[in-house]
Amino acid sequence: MFSKASEKVKFFFATIPLSKVYIDDNGKMKTVPVRDQNGMYRFYDARIAYNTVLNILHSCKTKKEMRDVIQRRARNGSGMFAAIESKLKRLDKLNDEDALGFKNQMFRSLHSYKYTFLTISKTKDSDGDVMYNLYDMSYE
Repeated sequence: MFSKASEKVKFFFATIPLSKVYIDDNGKMKTVPVRDQNGMYRFYDARIAYNTVLNILHSCKTKKEMRDVIQRRARNGSGMFAAIESKLKRLDKLNDEDALGFKNQMFRSLHSYKYTFLTISKTKDSDGDVMYNLYDMSYE
């Protein structure tokens, strides 16, 4: 849940550059940040980015598993996951307690919450009896 994430985690997601992915002349996948008409970087909506990542990573049991999913999605052409992976690589290079603490904090934040989507249907049988059915529409 984005509203309960720490300020550092919120800032991380607020600064993910909107990115597009293309294949260069050598057949390599490249990610480039999108800029507006003034040359300023554009960013993903933090709440949408967080909730998207949360719904994909919530079931990961370890930081390594989470990172593997991020890397796989980045390799498969997701501009958002490529940008996240790039930001995480910069944190890896710092290799200090603050960077490690932040990555732990982000893992806990994404691992702690999972949205459950429920839907209910109402039907009436031939005798006029009403039945309600509750369905779990969550996806993993």
